[in-house]
Amino acid sequence: MKTKPHPSLSTSHCIDLGAARRAMSALLPNLPGPRISEWMTVRGIRLPPYEALGVANSPPILIVPGALLEQLGPYSIASLPQNWIPAHEQNRGRWGRTTQLLRLHSACLRAESGDGELPEVADCDEVVAGLLLLLVQPRLGKMREALAQAATVVPGSFGAYLMTHGMMVEDEHARVLKSLGSNSLLASTLCRRDPEAACDLPQRLLAVSDVWSAAVALHHADAQQWLQRTVNKAAVDPAAAVTALALQPRAAEGVRDQWITVLLKEDPICSYEAARWTKCTWDPARWGKLCDRLRERATSDNGRACCFWYRDLEQEKSDEALQDDALDVLWAAELISSTENFGQGLRRRMALRLKASPADVEAKLTLRWLNLRNPPR
Repeated sequence: MKTKPHPSLSTSHCIDLGAARRAMSALLPNLPGPRISEWMTVRGIRLPPYEALGVANSPPILIVPGALLEQLGPYSIASLPQNWIPAHEQNRGRWGRTTQLLRLHSACLRAESGDGELPEVADCDEVVAGLLLLLVQPRLGKMREALAQAATVVPGSFGAYLMTHGMMVEDEHARVLKSLGSNSLLASTLCRRDPEAACDLPQRLLAVSDVWSAAVALHHADAQQWLQRTVNKAAVDPAAAVTALALQPRAAEGVRDQWITVLLKEDPICSYEAARWTKCTWDPARWGKLCDRLRERATSDNGRACCFWYRDLEQEKSDEALQDDALDVLWAAELISSTENFGQGLRRRMALRLKASPADVEAKLTLRWLNLRNPPR
């Protein structure tokens, strides 16, 4: 029995490659780049001046909140609210990488200079391994082989991306490309920074339809075909819908409605991303109307997407958002830490909770964090 293709995939919508390239030129400076602070704390560590080790050019889209937990410092799991434990575990990984780097860095330097034994690096974290290769620059041998293996074993590894800032032998280069092929942000960044080192990564990015792959695909010989595939997929694929909205600001209204409908059924982060990227490529009046359609869905998670919405798109309304009892406390703290907000709305919420329930651990710890930031007068 023959199956028919999905109607939205068999229909070719009109595309404008010139408009897509102009839109990407406006969008590219506002796309978050890779930065090491998303993977580990770097205070007190001297790092080489590579762009990946510095401050991103645009606010990152974090997976878990970290501002409150990082400033409070390490706590035992038993002393934390249950709903904070997943974020705590993720942040503990960041702290652990810093500890591992500080421990291994001096040992690797001693071993490289011949003043010490080879440290055990086979189980080294992939980010730490990539950073050690940059900081120590070991000669070919067992230590370098073990670090290169550790840095590239994880698909889409940031450690593999770090390796591209240093010298690589052929085998290491092949491992790095294999790892980066599954991370469009890192692959796209390398393609634009060092096209020669990227080798076949541009070809691999043609199979992806997100905004990071677009930065490379739109300047490929097959750009027209890539854009057509992306626009056709946008009626069923949320990543393609986000990209199509950003790159085709003058698409027919009925076609744009299809793309928006897809986003409204997906994770709220998709609606947030669409609003954030189109802010760079649509005229303000039309963008405001798009936000009116996406806002409810984007903020409906009362967490990650909601935080980013008020951080990046409607910061003037962040006070009102922070007073909403439904807003997740850790993401509320993330919003406060990334804006000029003093957190008075969150302080009032936590004070009322603590008055109603003096044993409320979440309220106690949140007020402690707020007092560290802005001591009460």
